[in-house]
Amino acid sequence: MICGGRLEPTSYCPTCGGTVKLEDVEMRPGPGLAADTRKDQVSLALRTPHRMLDPIP
Repeated sequence: MICGGRLEPTSYCPTCGGTVKLEDVEMRPGPGLAADTRKDQVSLALRTPHRMLDPIP
């Protein structure tokens, strides 16, 4: 199920009506990104969408 909806803390997607597996979850930066001034490698990598189980380069 890949619909772009927001997940509940239980991995339930109200848009699709099902539970989403962790490997199917894609993280996207939120509204707080504009205020983030951190320059470490992890913070910079998390500024773009990525899958939960993909390693951070």
